[in-house]
Order: sequence, then C-alpha cells, then structure tokens
Amino acid sequence: MRYNEFGSGGWRHYSGQERPCGLTPISGSPLGAGSREAHVQWGSVTTGRQRVWVGYFMQVIQDDGNEWLVEHPHSTRAALTMIEADLNKDGWSLGVIGIDPEWRESGLSANSGWGYHPDIGRAVHMLEPMCTLSRDC
Repeated sequence: MRYNEFGSGGWRHYSGQERPCGLTPISGSPLGAGSREAHVQWGSVTTGRQRVWVGYFMQVIQDDGNEWLVEHPHSTRAALTMIEADLNKDGWSLGVIGIDPEWRESGLSANSGWGYHPDIGRAVHMLEPMCTLSRDC
C-alpha cells in the first residue's frame, strides 16, 4: 500500500498544508485544565489512480496520537466547523478564529483558509488563535 504525505493509504489521497495548534479543553470537560499540542492539516481530497477531486479535508492530530478527520465536498470552512463539532464531543476545542460566526471568506479567498473578521483590520487565516481578536496572543 502506498501512503501519501499525511500518512493515509488506500484510494483516498490527502494533500495540503499543515500548521501547529493547541487544543483546549472545553468548560465542563472531564479532561482537566491545560491545552495540548496538536497539528492541523487541511487541503484537497482526491481518490483513485487518476486522482479525481472529491472535496476538502481537515485533520487534527494530537501529539499523543489521537486523530480526528473530516471531509466536506465544497468547503474548507465547513470542514473546520465539522471537525470542531467532533472535537467538542470529545471535550476539546481548537479555539481558532475560523469558527467565529463573524469570520468571512471573500470570493477570491474561498477555500484558501484566508478571510476577514470585522474586528481585525487585515486578512487573517482561519486557523489563527481566537486570542487574535483580543490581541492577547
């Protein structure tokens, strides 16, 4: 079996970008206080020998080996929302600006990961920490 750059095998191929991030326990979670190191990967999903385009993916890999993977046929933002929901079920949150309902993509930046928030006067990546809003990072 041949593996792609993100370690998945078989007929699905994941290619894109990677960025370190922190996972924070959501309030009321039995996980305790403190964040954990993780990596987020996102990009395109193709399938088969001809690499037919299927959609977008988002994957979170904790340093201790836990993984979450979602795919969406139309949108990286939708994939981000889906993976945040999966993380929340397990007591975690990415805490990134892309999950804020006021963060928006433009027609030119759609599915690139870049967008705008009304409280920030510049383009901001959807995986920037939420503390970017308060400038406490």
